[in-house]
Amino acid sequence: RVFSVWSPFGRGTPDLPGLVLSLWPGGSCTGVAYRIAADKVEGETKLLWRRELFAGAYKSRWVRLSTEQGSLVAVTFVRNTAAGRDAGRLSMSRTVYHLAHAKGDFGSALG
Repeated sequence: RVFSVWSPFGRGTPDLPGLVLSLWPGGSCTGVAYRIAADKVEGETKLLWRRELFAGAYKSRWVRLSTEQGSLVAVTFVRNTAAGRDAGRLSMSRTVYHLAHAKGDFGSALG
């Protein structure tokens, strides 16, 4: 995961965009997998798609996960380099500056 997607609204402003984490295609990370109850899949999936895909900053990808309970398939979201919000690999100082100073309607990327 890398802070590599500009957030000009939720986590920043157009004048001082925030940064949000993204997965880069071909990489891997350690994280949490959430199971959605069968009777809630349709509604939760609509909410998830609306939240993660509405601005085009991410693309959905089905991936195989390794968990303590075994292997499973899940959807994840990777950065969309064609969306116009891709920050690429920023210097550490520029990343820190945006994380420390950018704030939007949902606060900063740091919480």
